[in-house]
Amino acid sequence: MSPDRPQRYLIEPEFLGRGFFPALSPQVMEPLTATDYPRLRAGDLALTRHRGSFIRPCPATLQYNCCGLNIIHIGQGCHLGCGYCVLTGYLGSEAVIRFGNFEEGLTEVAELLAAIKESEARKNQPGPFNPRAAEPGWAASGLTRPSAAAPSLTYPEPPLPPERSYRFCTGEFTDSLIFDQGFGVSARLIELFRSSPQASLELKTKTREVSHLLGLDHGGRTVLSFSVNSPTIAASLEARAAPLGDRLAAAGRAAANGYPLGLHFDPIVYYPGWREGYARAVGLMDQTIPWSRVAWISLGCFRYQAPLKSLLLARPGSAKLFDAEFVRAPDGKYRYPRPLRQLLYGTILSYLKPRVDPRATIYLCMESPRMWREVMGFDPTTQGLATRFREPPLASPWELCPNPPA
Repeated sequence: MSPDRPQRYLIEPEFLGRGFFPALSPQVMEPLTATDYPRLRAGDLALTRHRGSFIRPCPATLQYNCCGLNIIHIGQGCHLGCGYCVLTGYLGSEAVIRFGNFEEGLTEVAELLAAIKESEARKNQPGPFNPRAAEPGWAASGLTRPSAAAPSLTYPEPPLPPERSYRFCTGEFTDSLIFDQGFGVSARLIELFRSSPQASLELKTKTREVSHLLGLDHGGRTVLSFSVNSPTIAASLEARAAPLGDRLAAAGRAAANGYPLGLHFDPIVYYPGWREGYARAVGLMDQTIPWSRVAWISLGCFRYQAPLKSLLLARPGSAKLFDAEFVRAPDGKYRYPRPLRQLLYGTILSYLKPRVDPRATIYLCMESPRMWREVMGFDPTTQGLATRFREPPLASPWELCPNPPA
């Protein structure tokens, strides 16, 4: 199965003739429901209608610090078949779903960006507030607004709660750039975010497909992010993804076109030779990307939910994931014991700290305040992380470790 071209292109009748994926020959299908997804095959690309909001919060765990990410729901599913991936376990299929009614999603995003801009501009400026009640799609966008009968000297309610950032990503339930040239959504979103003074867009991928985004006017508000791992894990458990070197070369081309970069070391896997493996990954980055363009780096260790273990063990090469000890964490997921996670994070952090720009944000993904204190020297809190990600990429220094652990 080629990661660059689907085996079947399935489309609901209402989207025929809309210009999506012009190089593919569609097969008409009946409208999909969520219960139909498991019947789709690996290698399928299905164009269907999304029912509901296109913007949603990251499904964070209450016991852990969260960066406040907002998800733009362009679709779901991934056919790269990584050996550690739990997404296909949740969805029941490796098919890729894209939403043909995404024009509605673009409207929702535009409304929220306008509300954020207005809210930020009106901070500390009392005065009458126009509830914009006549604007279409307000309720569907999930925005809040005061009553039209409110007193004239009021502040607008914030469009997002304080634990939510102004960072938006399309790569949470899918890979942002799989089949993106034929879909065209990323270019449209880049255009929307280009003129936003507060919000940023993140496109996250394991592909090398960035050529269609080079040369676009992004205004520094779109971060092209790449999932990275040690070369050993990339070669053995990410076989259908672009090779690590190709991903980093794509990141280098993006940086040359002015894009800020993101790097996601997730999942970090403990295996014999892991220190040398992650050092090699960072060494490859030295050769391919300018560290001054790296806006943020996330670190997250391998974790899983118990019902998905059998699914992961059935994948070729994935048994090595379970060679280490695991403990059940407060969120119900199985994780490496705390001292091992601390060692993994601390070691990789020691490779990164001498290289990154002071304005880059290095953060732990879905980790406890205690782990933050032990590894980073401080606990930023969920709201503190969200506040950090309300700034544009590379806008100000990130105090990485104000109180280094002894």
